[in-house]
Amino acid sequence: MTENVALKTRGSHPTRGLIAQIFAIVGIVACIVLIVGLWLGRSWVYDGITGLTGSIDAALDRAAAAAGQAGTRVDEVATEMGDTADTAQAVADDPAVARDQLQPVAARVTGVVDRYRGFRAAYAGLHETVVGAVDTMQRIDRFVPWISVPEGPINALAAVDQRISGLDQAVTDLAGVGDGVGAVQGTATKMAEASRRAETALTGVSGGFTNLQSEISNAQADLARLTDILGTVLLIASVILTLLLLYIIVLHVVLWSAGSRWQHGPA
Repeated sequence: MTENVALKTRGSHPTRGLIAQIFAIVGIVACIVLIVGLWLGRSWVYDGITGLTGSIDAALDRAAAAAGQAGTRVDEVATEMGDTADTAQAVADDPAVARDQLQPVAARVTGVVDRYRGFRAAYAGLHETVVGAVDTMQRIDRFVPWISVPEGPINALAAVDQRISGLDQAVTDLAGVGDGVGAVQGTATKMAEASRRAETALTGVSGGFTNLQSEISNAQADLARLTDILGTVLLIASVILTLLLLYIIVLHVVLWSAGSRWQHGPA
């Protein structure tokens, strides 16, 4: 009897058991807090990502709409430019034409040049919209380095810029033809040729806008996939960390049980 009491006394460690149980409880509470914070944090980060990608998508929508409107406007100017070229060529082909018949053609050239200049001023806004949207997309690239941001819209915009540079020159040449120098037929021929070159350049710019719209659409699809990938990565990481924390909770439960045995000694 006395030996059994002595063995129980030697097998019990009340202080060590109490400390172990305190650590176990603190660890369990901390893990639960971390799990809750983890999922709240995941929701906060995902909301931030979707908010950012949503703003980019909206900017790309505006850019696509602006590109469509610009393309329509360019097509209208190209049609008018073609009609002007036809009219000027008809004057040039008429051997009995009088100088006053050139005035309506010159007026038409002035009008179409003015319309183009109005488009050119509006194009600056489109350019800024596309560049701004892509710059915002670069923020995701910096945030997640292993994800590449599509460069199609910027490349397509650069191609449009290049075509517009050629168009600017064609329109400048057309505006400089004038109607007061040289023979009527010669001036009309120059107007027709310059108008036709401008029409060709306008058609090229219109194709560039069509390609820009296509690249913007592709970028939006890539952006949607990117959002899904980031959401999946966040979910998987959250699940893995949650399982790890649950495992740690199990270990703390074992520690608490051990602390209980230490307090009361072996049965």
